[in-house]
Amino acid sequence: MVLDRPPAQYLIMKRPVLPLLKEAYSVDYPQEYSSNITFEISYAEREILKIPEGILISQRFDGFLYFMEILEIRIEQDLYLPYETLDFSVFLFFMLEGHGQFTTGEGRNLSEAHKGICYLTVNEADRYGLHLRQGTHILFYVSPHIEWIGRYCDIWPGLIDLIHETQRSGLDIAFMHKMTINRTISRYLIRMWHLSEKQTEHIELQFAIELKGLLQTYYHSKHLAEQIHYLRSEEKIHEISRYLDQNFQYPNIGNIRQLCERFLITDRTLRRVFFKVNRKTVSNYLKDIRVSHAQKLLLDTAFSVQKIAILCGFRSMNYFCRVFHEKCACSPARFRKGG
Repeated sequence: MVLDRPPAQYLIMKRPVLPLLKEAYSVDYPQEYSSNITFEISYAEREILKIPEGILISQRFDGFLYFMEILEIRIEQDLYLPYETLDFSVFLFFMLEGHGQFTTGEGRNLSEAHKGICYLTVNEADRYGLHLRQGTHILFYVSPHIEWIGRYCDIWPGLIDLIHETQRSGLDIAFMHKMTINRTISRYLIRMWHLSEKQTEHIELQFAIELKGLLQTYYHSKHLAEQIHYLRSEEKIHEISRYLDQNFQYPNIGNIRQLCERFLITDRTLRRVFFKVNRKTVSNYLKDIRVSHAQKLLLDTAFSVQKIAILCGFRSMNYFCRVFHEKCACSPARFRKGG
């Protein structure tokens, strides 16, 4: 597993998209507008702009590995929103509410975005436009650091190829497939937005873990259902085991209902055949993987026990210590000391 920590040379990512609004001004007393924000992110920077057509509420967070922003646009008449991408960037975009039409700066149609869809784009620095009808529109995007994406070239080779091809060809923008924002995607988004502000020092790490899972889910969505459909039950269990091996760092990866949905298998069959193949339950299988990885981190790194708990997919340090003691008959601290 490659640890999601920023190399020393990384700088905090700057906002990759700049709205070009000539008649916008910040609201000095935003409580009137912010009290009923649809998706509130407690740790994000908030800005509320008054525009002739209505208001634009921005919540954004900049990290070493990514930049994210959610825009809630409430307008009483149609709006043309020109904007500029400031550097070569990758965007995973979500239309959560409303409907929009993206165009080039010259007005050529690029993509239509309906409520409930997401897709990935690779953009050169350039000017673009977004046409919105009267009403409420909610857009979310996350822009990962290009070098961070490159660290996982074996997981999403098609995305790496698209980035390189866009850079070589001189195209202004390139698209990957559109997909519906399903329950799995929604859960990733909710977890990303609800990271605890009490653990500010770990938000970057937690967000990167969720982002990697989100990108994997999106990237593999196109062909996964076709491939899984023709597998026998035991073959599906082998695929599920491999999936758990590769993604144990996500706390909810062992959710039986989500596994059933993803691998097109019933709850009863999954539990029965998984135990037959692996001689343990899904829960115990994950505990063994996580504890094994934790042992390596305890011996090979100076990470705190709390950070190791996060990296191994445990919801809390207390739960991690309890499971570790259950499996190893000693605490993580004593194991690290050789004991």
